[in-house]
Amino acid sequence: MKRLLTFVLVLALLLTGLVSQPVFGSDIGDVEIKLEGAITKTDLGMDGTGFVKVSGVKVKITGETEVEGTLEPGVEVRVEGELKHGKIIADRIRVHDADEGEIDVTGAIKKIGLKVGDTFVFITGDTMVDGDLEIGETIGVSGMMHHGFLLADTVEVDEDTELEFKGEIEKIALFLPGVKVIITEDTGVAGDLEVGAEVDVEGMLKGTFMFHDKTFLKVKAETVDVK
Repeated sequence: MKRLLTFVLVLALLLTGLVSQPVFGSDIGDVEIKLEGAITKTDLGMDGTGFVKVSGVKVKITGETEVEGTLEPGVEVRVEGELKHGKIIADRIRVHDADEGEIDVTGAIKKIGLKVGDTFVFITGDTMVDGDLEIGETIGVSGMMHHGFLLADTVEVDEDTELEFKGEIEKIALFLPGVKVIITEDTGVAGDLEVGAEVDVEGMLKGTFMFHDKTFLKVKAETVDVK
């Protein structure tokens, strides 16, 4: 009886962990960022360290940050650094004529999201994918519904698929640590999109959003280069 109760308790904990696991992925991981835009807010100490906001994103200035120029509201800058917990830890920030919101992101794909009709399909590292994921392709999916999303066990790119769910890919989203990358029909994609692959993304910052009390950047991709 005790063994049965222990098993039930462990199973309940595992299921709770599954339910509470963010579908959008973690905000933890190595992501390199280059961002251009105007400073909208500064909070800097006498030693020059603190925070500035660039295109709505919080940028941390440390004692190791290379700073070129005077950082004040209205000044256009280019920031280079790492994304951690929704803010950029700046390695370098310099006053620079900027294209507002232009952003480069380098990091590993943690999950892939597909919009198929009215259903959102999520691909994880455990999903078996047969074929190349591209907008307009017909796919078949097997998996289970989870909080309104279809978590895929198998994805088959094939018009004649016999899998239980079938439809055409309308949109693709890549989830890097702390970043959602939106791929459209106009996005140039070089390479196969796979969970775990490292990508270089060039595009425009389209704001931030909160999920599970964590801040994520939203980027509309112009090009995606799979390394």
